[in-house]
Amino acid sequence: MSDGPDEASARRGPAARPAFPLLRRGRRPAGPAGPNAWESLRGWELLLAATTLLPASFIVLEGPRTPEHLLAAGLLAAVPVVYLLLGRPAITREDRPRGIVYIVLLAALFTPAVLIAPTATFALFGLCPQCFMVLRARPAVAGSSCSTSGPRSVSPCPTTAGPGRSTS
Repeated sequence: MSDGPDEASARRGPAARPAFPLLRRGRRPAGPAGPNAWESLRGWELLLAATTLLPASFIVLEGPRTPEHLLAAGLLAAVPVVYLLLGRPAITREDRPRGIVYIVLLAALFTPAVLIAPTATFALFGLCPQCFMVLRARPAVAGSSCSTSGPRSVSPCPTTAGPGRSTS
């Protein structure tokens, strides 16, 4: 009797796999629960586009049409372009240096947009996952922590006197 493919693979032991791979090369059979939706970039790309372009459109349509607000909307609209040029190649090729440049550019686009129009903070729903897709866990936590707390610590807190309130 000859050993079949299943018997030979059973003798070799489990195949070595990365602990939490984001992308897998080639197709693999679906597990008992079906294919893992988190391994596809399409959903993440849609999330990034929605969370950057929707606030940009709200800034243009609902806010004052000052040059600063148009700049904030333009900065947010540039995020998907930067993703296509740097982010996607960094993720698919697991290119860490390109990924670091990508995250720094995201911060450079996001921070002034939030300082000009606080509505831009909605983009964090799409930007924070990008940190984890490009960087390892500890730097990703640091990057997403800086992106969530950085603009708020830099931005001035306006003191407005509402009805029945004083500013003193």
